[in-house]
Amino acid sequence: ISRVIDCILCGSCSSSCLATHTHPEALGPSALQTAYRFVIDSRDGATEERHLLVGGERGVFHCHNLFHCQLACPKDLNPTQAIAQLKRQVKELERLAAESEDIVDLDGWNEASIQIRRTK
Repeated sequence: ISRVIDCILCGSCSSSCLATHTHPEALGPSALQTAYRFVIDSRDGATEERHLLVGGERGVFHCHNLFHCQLACPKDLNPTQAIAQLKRQVKELERLAAESEDIVDLDGWNEASIQIRRTK
C-alpha cells in the first residue's frame, strides 16, 4: 500500500490517458489506481465488489498500457502497474467462477448497472 497511497489526486494521469480522451465514460487511471489501493488493503471488506466495478468493459480492460499515466504522474507512481494487477485479479476470479460453474455477467461498468447471475 505504501506507494499507492502517495497519490495526491491531481488527475495528471487521467488527463494524459488517451483511452479516457476517446471514451470519457471509461474509468481512468486515477479511479482504477484508487480501486487497487483498497483492493490490496487487507482491512477493506469490499474487494469482490471492487473487482466487479473495475472488471467491466469500461474498467481495467479499457486500458491499452501506453504508460502515459505513469509518465505524467508527479509522484512517480505507476497506475499502469496497478491496472495490470487488477486485470490479473479479475481474470483469476473469472477463472474460478468458471471452474465452479457459476456464471458472472458484468452488464455495464458502474455499480448501478452491474447484474450478477449465478446459474448451475
